[in-house]
Amino acid sequence: TLMAVGEERDGEMFRCVASNEAGNDNSSLVTLTVQVSPVIAGEPQSETVMAGIDAVFQCNATGRPIPNITWEDENGDPVNKIVNSTSGDEVFSVLTLMAVGEERDGEMFR
Repeated sequence: TLMAVGEERDGEMFRCVASNEAGNDNSSLVTLTVQVSPVIAGEPQSETVMAGIDAVFQCNATGRPIPNITWEDENGDPVNKIVNSTSGDEVFSVLTLMAVGEERDGEMFR
């Protein structure tokens, strides 16, 4: 048993070795994969824009496996105007609200 396995041990390989006076035998190698809970690495910031201009919100997160970022409005409803990209163990997400009008003033997203 490996106790308190940290992500630095991800990818380590192990084998079982059995031996006695008559000889020994080795198992095939097995790999340890360490999963890491998602962490928001870059918090989105509030935006102030002029009416008719696009509003852009950005967020990034790390984790293993790479997390999926979604956006919700203040009521918990999904917002689907996003683009996600990845680099290594990090995912970047951009929410763009095109040509916002006065009716969107004060809207909140998470």
